Amino acid sequence: MTRGGARAALAAIVIAIFVRAPEARGAELHVAVLEFVNASPERELDSLGKGLQSMVTTDLAQVPSFKLVERARLHDIESELRLGKSGLVDKATAARVGKLLGATHLVAGTFTVVGNQMRIDGRLFAVADGSVLLAEKIEGERDAFFELEKSLVGKIIDAAGVKLSAKERGVVNRVHTVDYEAFKSFSSGVALFDEQKYEEAIAALRAAQSRDADFRLATVTLAEYQQILTKVRGRADELQTTEAQLQSLAVQKGARDETDAIRKLYAIADRKSGRDPIDRLAALYLLAVAYGNIDRNLNDTTELAKLEDRFALQRTADALVQSYWAEAVELFPRVAPVVRDQFDAKLPHPPETVDDALARLRKALLGGFPDNCRPESNRERALLCNLEWNSLRDDPVRDFPHRLHLDGLQTAELHMHLYELGVKLGAPPEWRQKRMRELAEELRGAGALDRSTALYRALAGSLTSAEDVRGVAHEIETNRSVAESLARAPQKELLREKLQLSGSVDDVASLAAERQPPPALLRSLGKLRAFPTTGHSNRSGSDLYVIVGGQPVWVLQEGWYTLTTGPRTDALRADSIRFARLDAADTLDTMLVIEGVPRRDVHLELEVNYDAPPDFYNAREERLPARPARPEVGVLFGARDLDCDKQGDAKGGKVVARPMRAHLLALREDGIELVDVAETERGVNGGLGVLREAKRFARSVRTRQAADLRARKLAVVVDIAGDTASVRVNGTSASFKVPAERTGFYGLQFNGVGYVEVRGIKTGAK
Repeated sequence: MTRGGARAALAAIVIAIFVRAPEARGAELHVAVLEFVNASPERELDSLGKGLQSMVTTDLAQVPSFKLVERARLHDIESELRLGKSGLVDKATAARVGKLLGATHLVAGTFTVVGNQMRIDGRLFAVADGSVLLAEKIEGERDAFFELEKSLVGKIIDAAGVKLSAKERGVVNRVHTVDYEAFKSFSSGVALFDEQKYEEAIAALRAAQSRDADFRLATVTLAEYQQILTKVRGRADELQTTEAQLQSLAVQKGARDETDAIRKLYAIADRKSGRDPIDRLAALYLLAVAYGNIDRNLNDTTELAKLEDRFALQRTADALVQSYWAEAVELFPRVAPVVRDQFDAKLPHPPETVDDALARLRKALLGGFPDNCRPESNRERALLCNLEWNSLRDDPVRDFPHRLHLDGLQTAELHMHLYELGVKLGAPPEWRQKRMRELAEELRGAGALDRSTALYRALAGSLTSAEDVRGVAHEIETNRSVAESLARAPQKELLREKLQLSGSVDDVASLAAERQPPPALLRSLGKLRAFPTTGHSNRSGSDLYVIVGGQPVWVLQEGWYTLTTGPRTDALRADSIRFARLDAADTLDTMLVIEGVPRRDVHLELEVNYDAPPDFYNAREERLPARPARPEVGVLFGARDLDCDKQGDAKGGKVVARPMRAHLLALREDGIELVDVAETERGVNGGLGVLREAKRFARSVRTRQAADLRARKLAVVVDIAGDTASVRVNGTSASFKVPAERTGFYGLQFNGVGYVEVRGIKTGAK
């Protein structure tokens, strides 16, 4: 059937629906669009049904006369009744599902894709009696899916007797995407999210964005999923870190006023307390800012900062900020959504002052200026000040996105979300133009050139100065030139990575002309891939990380420039961690923390490879020998008191009162060891990372099990639960009895001379 024939068939279907259901005409329709099910044997196309379902639902939701059932509710019902297995809905099921959803009409069906042709078998049910109003086959060209979908939506609206304004019709008729591959990626992202494969879902939606920068539904869905993920993870991490913090506070005596104030704030922030949500948000904000700032205000350092683990305090601040953002943004513009560190913020103490501090912050939250934005003459201006992000980017250790554990592109998308909140608030043109310019620059630096260009074009349409328009035209031309250079470059992925890591487009064109990656480019990338450290000069703020395997990874300490990552897909995202040490005199333990949440039980999977790629350079731009030595690799767990201040003793001196302790599962060529690790020396020369002073450790082997681990590649699975640590390496299993009291951070440890790469990191921490 031709495209015209398919559209005519769809029109006939819609007319038949409304002729046979006149009672629905002109009335408010509550429509549930179920997922279309793949009826062909090609299972890789299953997810297209979710994409079609999402597009039709989104379009019909633009019409005021239609009330669409949210897809999340549909997914729950479909899962419960197993509707997605066959796509078949009978009379009784239609009535039951419709009533559960509060719908008047139910759409269900199947689809088949064969070559370039698509067939849809659609059915429409009247929920009142479950009768079938439609049973029809629709065929057309696969690549015309967007035309078929828009035609169907338009005929439904017309047949319902709904008259749209020109503006409304323009919104409804806006094509989501004309790119079939972008549509497939979008559909896959929706399906993966439903399967709780969150990182893969985000990657698929980003792929859809990458193919079509104007695919608005993909952008909106990505933002929605990231917000949901932030809320879910933030809540779980908040509960875990809160429990660990309260347990730690229970043994503190030198900061009783502060610990009592914290307990009171946590009680108010408890979701089970039944308190006003604004009170909970105020308590979360107070805790988040105080924890995040606890080591910055050197003129008024709190007692708690002297006693507690600074790294643990900062990770607690992260979890609190994530919870605050996820909840506050849903209440915007009732409250200000952005949390910012403040130089003058501290925990309210003694405990009697908590209620007054909470009341002041509650008023500030509702007024729009809880942070370093000064009170403005009107609430809207105060809220716009809270949404601005340019001042947050100058000092990355005080950057709100890093509290949320975002990568570079996610940070730009967060800023886009803040911009859209400002637009909804009625931001003036000058505010919008400034934010659009910053967003366009940020997206370019993240490698999203098409999206950057789209923003520059939108900005040009809002400018009145010819000079400003010419400046924007130059930026658009720069994006075009860079995109063309990347498209023709033999090593386009390396050049895109350099663009993301350096933020500079200056040498892209010249490097694109090289048929082989020049050594200078490889050396530069080796240096740019180094793990970031934190700002020791002011001893402040949230520590920097790289996201590996979907989790943030922090460097506690390392020898001089021994850690890099594999190729980066984003300025702050990689698939692997590389350790390379050439200097035998450097004996400092290199330690990393994964996830940043204190755990008692841990599941960790990883792949270990001791063979260096031939084009590898380390962070010091040095080449490795052809067959480097094999350093030690271990899984660190139960790490506690990572960064505590020295305490005064009776003689007026300073001693290490709370040394860092941890356990280690060390992988050696001839076996696996369970080792206790304890800090013995602090302030040694050398070292990078989030710890303020490099440390040395004593090791005590608890037990050892022999195993042949001489292979150059190892597949490692570690499970720590109950009183046992189970380790599987290339099919060889070992188990160890572990201490019952082991709640702490987990991660990796490297030592010795040589090269090793760890990739395929998967966590299932409990």
